[in-house]
Amino acid sequence: MCYHKGKEVDAMEMEQKPNLEEEQERYVPRPWWQVWGARLLLAVFLILLAIYYGRMFL
Repeated sequence: MCYHKGKEVDAMEMEQKPNLEEEQERYVPRPWWQVWGARLLLAVFLILLAIYYGRMFL
């Protein structure tokens, strides 16, 4: 609790808590092309990383 000019302020009461039901209703899944693009780039990165380590240590 904070004391400011003689008044007691409870920080938890001042915050507005979001409603969980509203949060769940606003969720929109990512488009398929973003998901598959991320998977493809991850695969390319892992292949390039394996090649790099292969050249450095072999």
